[in-house]
Formats: sequence, C-alpha cells, structure tokens
Amino acid sequence: MGCIEHSSSLWKIDTLQDCCIAGATDGTIQCYDLGSRTREGNRLIHIDSIAVPDDRPKPKLTDEANSLDETSEEPKAKKPKKKKKKKVPTQVIVGMQWSDIKSDSPVLLVATRAGSLMQLRVGPNEWDMLEPWWTESLQEAHDIRSTDGCCMAILHSDQIAIGTSRGDIIHIPKSGGRYQLLSARNLKSVQGLKWIDAVTLISFHVSAVAVWSIVSSKDVLKPVWICELEGKGRGVPLSCAYERDRLVVGDSRGTLWFFKLDSSVGSLAESQTIQSSSTLPRAHQKEHILDVVFRGDKVCSVGNDGCLHVAYVMGNDLSKGWSVPAASMTGICKIWDQLDSSGFLVSGYYGNTYRMMDMKTGHELFHIDTGGRQRSLHCAIDSTSSGSLAASELSKYAIAVCMNQKDGTNSIMVRHLLKRQKQRQLSVPKTLSMGVNMHSETIFDVCLFQIRDTVLALTGSEDCTSKLSMYDSGSLIDSTLLTPQESCVKAVCSSQHDDTSAIVVVGGGKLILQFFLVRSLGSNCTSMNDMQIQFLGQFRNRDKATIDHRINAVKALPIAGDSDSRRNHLVVAGDSDGCCHLFMISEDDESERKVSRGILVAAGDRPILSIDLCPVGSRILVAMGNTGGDVLLFDLPGSTSELENQWDELGESLKPFSSYHAHQMGTNTVNVLLSPSSNSSEVADVSICTGGDDQALGMCKLSFPTNDDDEKLCLVTDPVPQVTKELSFSAIKGVSQFWHGTERYLLTVGYTQRLALWHCGSLESSINKTQTLAPSLLDAVSVDLGDVNCLGVLKVKDNDKTMGTDVLVAVGGMGVELMEFPTASL
Repeated sequence: MGCIEHSSSLWKIDTLQDCCIAGATDGTIQCYDLGSRTREGNRLIHIDSIAVPDDRPKPKLTDEANSLDETSEEPKAKKPKKKKKKKVPTQVIVGMQWSDIKSDSPVLLVATRAGSLMQLRVGPNEWDMLEPWWTESLQEAHDIRSTDGCCMAILHSDQIAIGTSRGDIIHIPKSGGRYQLLSARNLKSVQGLKWIDAVTLISFHVSAVAVWSIVSSKDVLKPVWICELEGKGRGVPLSCAYERDRLVVGDSRGTLWFFKLDSSVGSLAESQTIQSSSTLPRAHQKEHILDVVFRGDKVCSVGNDGCLHVAYVMGNDLSKGWSVPAASMTGICKIWDQLDSSGFLVSGYYGNTYRMMDMKTGHELFHIDTGGRQRSLHCAIDSTSSGSLAASELSKYAIAVCMNQKDGTNSIMVRHLLKRQKQRQLSVPKTLSMGVNMHSETIFDVCLFQIRDTVLALTGSEDCTSKLSMYDSGSLIDSTLLTPQESCVKAVCSSQHDDTSAIVVVGGGKLILQFFLVRSLGSNCTSMNDMQIQFLGQFRNRDKATIDHRINAVKALPIAGDSDSRRNHLVVAGDSDGCCHLFMISEDDESERKVSRGILVAAGDRPILSIDLCPVGSRILVAMGNTGGDVLLFDLPGSTSELENQWDELGESLKPFSSYHAHQMGTNTVNVLLSPSSNSSEVADVSICTGGDDQALGMCKLSFPTNDDDEKLCLVTDPVPQVTKELSFSAIKGVSQFWHGTERYLLTVGYTQRLALWHCGSLESSINKTQTLAPSLLDAVSVDLGDVNCLGVLKVKDNDKTMGTDVLVAVGGMGVELMEFPTASL
C-alpha cells in the first residue's frame, strides 16, 4: 500500500495500465506511475502494512481428544461445562532495525523467538529468509534456547548482536558464518544493546553495563569492563554515552552514572569491574532516561519526563546544569543532532504520536500515529545528502512499528519518505530570516506596511507588548517597543493614505485600543531612530472591563475627506463579547481631536475573532467572523463627511445586512479582495476567503451593483459559500489573497507549520453558482516556528529590482519568520 501526501481529500481515482489518475477537492488532477510510485515535484511518503512471515512452530498432535470421545459416557450433569478458550501461540519479535534506508527500497531486519532472521525489502515488499540466529547447537553447547532472545542491535548491515534473557549475547555476521558468544551470564538478563563502532558493543543488564571489545576471533568472549550500578535507589540501565575513556549511563530512575574507564586493561583476559565515580540523581525526576550523548564537556540526556537535561563534566564528576521541556512531547526517546548552543533535534511521543521536532523553534519534521506507545518502533534517518540535520526537511527517513494480530502473528507498519518536495515559487524564503525571537511569549498578530522604501513589521504578543521593527535585506535590523498594555495584545493593524506616514492600532485586554502615528524623518531610514512615532491616545468604549474582556481583531482603512488635505482613517474592532468598536482617526496636524469618540455596536451573541474591510464604490464592506463559524457583513459610508453626519446614529442603526455560515467552528481569519475590474464595471465583484478551526477553507463570491453611489450596499444574490474541507491538517490561522495580473492567488498558514501558495483563478462578473472557487495548490514550505497564530502579507515595490513586485510574507507564532518571493515566478 502506498500513500502520496496530498493537501486535500481525493474524490475520484481511476487506473489505466501502470498509471493512476487522482482528482482532489483542490481542483487538481494528478498522475502517478504505479511502477515507480513517484510523481515529479511531489513529496512521496510511502505507508505500508506488511505481514511478517509466520514462523511459529507447529503444535504437536495428541490423541487426547480422540480417546475422550471413545471412552466417555453421556454426561450426567445437567449444566453444560464451559469450554475453555484455546491459547493461541503468539509470534514474538525479538527485535527489528533498519539496516539500509539510502536506497529507494529500504531494508528492515527482523528477528523472532523462533530463531528466524529475515529481511524486508520495502517497495517490492518482499521477505528474504537469512541464516537463523539460533540453532540447536547453541542449546547443546551453551544451554541457550530460541525463546531466550529478548533484544537486537545491528551495525550498518554487517554485524548483528542478539541479547538473551540468560545474560549472553550472540554475535553473528549478516552474511552468515560462525557465531560468537559474548558470555555475561552472571550479569543476568540483557535489557538492551548499543553498537559504538565496528569493534565496540555495549550491553545493558539488570544492574550493570558491560563494554565489549570484539577484536578476537574466539568462540567465547568476556566483557572488557563491567560498570556496576550500586546503591539503594539504583534503576535498570537503559542508555549510555561512550567516548574514549569515559562512560555515562542513564537508568530507569532518572539517575545519571559517570564511569572513568582505564584503557590499559583492554588487553587483559579477565573483566575489570568499575564503580561509578559520580552520580547525578533525579536528573529526569525518577523517569526513564532513554538517550545520552556527549557534547564536549557536556552530557545531554532525554527521558520520559519530556525534558532535555544538560549536565557538566568536571574531571571525574557530574554537575547538574539546566533542563528544558520539549513542546508537545510527553516523552523524548532520542537526540538526533545539535543545531546550535540551544537547539536540539529530538524525537519522542505525544500520547501515541511519534514525532521529530526542533526544540528551539518548535518546527516538526514528521509525525506518525503508532496506535500504542508500548509497540516496538524503530526510526532511521539519512542526512548524508544534506550533510546535517539542520535543514528544515529530511532527505530520507524510515519508521517501522510492530503490531500484534488476533491470530498471534505480527504485521509491521512501514512509513518512509522517498523524495523531497521540489519547491518552485517558494524556493527563496529558506535563505531569509527564520524564527526571529521578538517577544518572550507567543505572537498573536502581525502586519506589514511600507514607509517610503522602508518595510516595517508590527507585532503584538501575549507578553502585553507590541513592537515596531524594521525589515531590510532579508532580516529584521532594528525594533522599538511601543507602549505596553495591561494584558495581552491580541490584534494589531495599520492604515495608510500614501507611503509618507501610517496609522498604527494596537488592541488587547480590557478592551483597550492604542493609536500611534508613524512618520519618517528623512528619505533614507537605516534604523528606528529615523522614524517619528507619536502616541495619539488610549481609548475604550466601556467604562468597566475586566482582563477577560479582549479586543480579538482590529482593522483600519483610509477614508476620503472633503478635501485632499484631510487624512482620516476608519478603525473597526471586534471583542470577546460580540461587540463592534468604531473609531475615526485623523493624522492632520491642525486637527483638535486626533481620535473621535468611539461607538459600541452589538454585532451578535458570539465573540468576534476576525475582521476585514474593503472599499466598494463609495461604501465600505465590513466582514466579521465569529466563534460560531459565521461571517457577518456590514455596510458603512466611505467618506469622512457621511461618517461624521451619521456617527451618532450608527450605534443604534448599524446591523448586518447579510450573513452566511462558513465553518463548523470558529472563523479564525477572514480576507476580502475586490476585483480590479470593479471600477469600470456596473457590478463590483468581491471574494471573501475564510479559515477556521475545522481545518476548512471558505470561499464566497459577492456581487454589488455600482450604479447609484448614494445607495447602500445591496447583494445581487444571496451569498453561497463554497467550503473546501480538510484543506489543512489543523486549524487555519491566516489567509491572504492577492492579484497578479488577472489571476488570483492565496496564501494560507496554520498549526501544521506550513505556508501554502494556492491558485484561485479570476472572478467573473456573472454569477454562476455551479462555478467552483476551490483553490489548487502550487507550492508549500515549512515554517520554522511553533504555535503559529497569524499571517501578514505585503506587496513590496522596489525600483532597484528588475524582477518586479515582490510579495513579503510574515508568519507569527513563537517568533516571526519572514519570507519573500517574486511574483514573476507565478
């Protein structure tokens, strides 16, 4: 069974010889080669469920049942006896590991307690039976049965070691040949094995760790060092880090043990028993320590507490350092790589989901639902093509999960990545600024605007602060802190008449809105010192508001004045009580009152989550999304004089003139885009795009007559939304539409940490209810941030660039990631 990762649900599948044709809800038809199972430009993930060959010994036949039927008389008891259920013999997997994932057909090695050793070639899904790891000669010579096997470790594809419950280890080459017995029966059962290099093997026993040097061709070998764990609170050793003459062991009680090894005893015939020189108890709060690595004079360990702990090596002693938890992980199993001083690439569990992530940015490289945390799992990755795991995408990886069947056999769920996605339009961003830490908490909203040739980014965070930052040459070069609020900042926006100045609005807890005026002090701005930021005031429309009352969304739009000299702006905000806040802002120096008296309008019973404004003729269309998945449409005058004349009446008269239901849950984000042909047409076409918590994308086309400028907005027909379900694997947190010529494009982002570029086509003037507005995926890139919450988009015009207009994208979450791509590539 093969699985091709697609961005939306498949509606129709058909085959023609070796070709498979699939039609999806995103409007695309794709062809796949069933022979090679590939498609150019797609990230192909293979998922198989493969049955393990049944090698269980056949039960011996007995004559007990036949003799019972012949000799037994008719039962005298009135009550029939209950039949005992027959115990089904089970196939026990000793161990499974990937031996080769570099080829297009990865190889998985499996050993069972029947003594079998087999390999699976993924792709053709064929099993090859190898020389068995157990023979009757082992039982005759060393009293080792096949049922004693309990663990396995392989090195590349050459050497195989199988541990037994008697304490012995069987070492055999994969190509077959004479086995070697590593005898340590006095140390009791083997709990695990780990290859360090081609001649060094480490075995974990009940209360000791044995280090083996396999340089001799003798039939029976003894360990070089036996490192004993002593003390009342000792646990079972589970992991270790070995480097030259030192060994650190992690046990099942969260304790780290440090051993100093004497390399001069390696040639002695007898094993040397070593006691620990230092211990570090409760490094992982009495939880299992599952992996340990050396990083110079530091020891990094991870465990079932979901934390990474760094200890310091000082001579022969361990000193406790610092510990940091991994986001959305309840247990960490392995450390794969260290990206920098504070960034680690780890893998582990969140419930039954096994995932790999970067602990610093929260970026997830992959995840898979194992169906059970206690199931045997092995994961292997190949980083040789990129040289480092610091890349945001893996070149190849493979995961195998063993699943027990009701009939006693086993099947293995295999998932492996065959080919990376070939990036096209969004290939540039990964060289730009990624994961800039601007706030100490999650960023809830971000917006981009341009003053002269300088691009500015406005961010609001849960840490009660908002920042204005300057963007240049692919990164943020400077930032300044605006006036903090009493509670978290949930929404920010900007509004401009031209590129000489901008109005900035910040909203958050206690229904507080802050207004700023930003201007440049010169034609060339190199830092925030070249910007003038004027605080216009702080306002709210309710006298009493607690910390639970919040401004969730805010948008601003420049409005026409009575003369060209008047520069006014309309601000519309939505709060957690379902109310709408209206303000008019003036940036004129001669204006006595910069901020008008606010108006509070009851927009509905549900909290407002998102807002967008769009000028349609002489009117302003206001679209609001709430927690019920609805989109409310309001109509406001588009000029300053009309707003001033109707300002006192709007508080009572403003009601939604239409609405529609787009999502099963909250409408997290809404974006309104006007057709460029609406100015010269009798009908103005508008596209409203929404993203929700239900992982769906809503597209709705509205048309308004533009014959009479004095009339309010009136729909030609009722809104009919078209919803693309499961467009994302998680909640959609940001959408943004833009035009490139006559074609319409869409950017989406959500908790899946993926920025996707979609093609939506053009808006026709005529209304056709059967016309599909579902987008087609063009490209997608990973976002190196955790807790993604918002999306900001700006079309930057740079006269020095020959490629034309660039689209600058800002994604906010646990930091800000900035991306830029030229529209010429569309």
